[in-house]
Amino acid sequence: MKRTQTQAGIELDKFFVAPDELDCQSLLAGITNVYNFRSWWNAILALPLDHFEQRAAIYVRALTYLPGSYKLWYNLLKEAR
Repeated sequence: MKRTQTQAGIELDKFFVAPDELDCQSLLAGITNVYNFRSWWNAILALPLDHFEQRAAIYVRALTYLPGSYKLWYNLLKEAR
């Protein structure tokens, strides 16, 4: 994902974004293969643990495409406790 940032009047290209600069929509936009577990897992791990509502939304969306994934179900229920 390529982002641009203006700093002191100079536009800089950013190829790597820190996890605290990401929002939920940009994470979901990066998922190209919705039937790939690793794509969803990387998006979930990119969010901090204190953003449970956003993480839960990604878990639920991932489970619509991968309903038989034990790892997704287990970690969603573990975090919900």
